[in-house]
Amino acid sequence: MSSQQFLDELLTYYTGDGDAREWMRRPNTVGDHTYATDARSLIIVPNDRLKTAYVCHEKVADFKKFLGDIKPVDPVVYSFNDLDTILNKVEKVYDSAPCDDCDGEGKCFHCGADCDTCRGSGEVIDVSLPKVFPKQESAIRISDILICPYYMDLLRKTLKALRSDTFTMGWKNSGQIMFSIGDIRILFAGLYAGAFDHKEYPVLDLNPIEIQ
Repeated sequence: MSSQQFLDELLTYYTGDGDAREWMRRPNTVGDHTYATDARSLIIVPNDRLKTAYVCHEKVADFKKFLGDIKPVDPVVYSFNDLDTILNKVEKVYDSAPCDDCDGEGKCFHCGADCDTCRGSGEVIDVSLPKVFPKQESAIRISDILICPYYMDLLRKTLKALRSDTFTMGWKNSGQIMFSIGDIRILFAGLYAGAFDHKEYPVLDLNPIEIQ
């Protein structure tokens, strides 16, 4: 598989699933770059690194305006090995799925009481599938941004795919952080820090490489 084909495959890591808005379910080429996002993560790849030219959906977000809110910061370099070590400490969980008995509504169709199966949550734990990295039950802190392990594992997969030993934080705001791996940029939305102030959710710190 060539590198051109490989980077096309990389875009699919970041597209939204069936519940996402239509334009998020596939990559979109805008100008010299192609974007893929699921609303919580975003990857930006130069078009000359891709084999395919992706049609831009008519309702695609204004990425230039959105990225204008992410301000440049002094670059900070992090290590793949350190990220790998941190993720290996995270306890995986069973993923959840919409409850079939109430169609994810959490309520009985007949009496309006909480669904007996999901106890009103609208979701059930799916033990038939392998455990996954959590999206809420723990966090990895980079700088002052909390990112769920699910997305940090996505970053780890991306680093492996690009055969990169390091990644650089170069942009951020109060709730988002963006990294570069060569000419590839990856943005993640942070978790609400208040949720971790009042719950016994573990927070692991990823520290930058110490420059000698």
